[in-house]
Amino acid sequence: MERTLSGWVVQGPGRPFGPFHGKANALDLAEGMARAIRAGGGEVDVVVKD
Repeated sequence: MERTLSGWVVQGPGRPFGPFHGKANALDLAEGMARAIRAGGGEVDVVVKD
């Protein structure tokens, strides 16, 4: 996820999600997506670009 001029954007599989006005909202989404990927046996890291 990274901060843009419009807000925080989460890079998901296939397309970006956002922008979100709050970093916490974007982080919640990114962590939830990561949990879902891990639950399916995938490997993923959440990276925050401030």
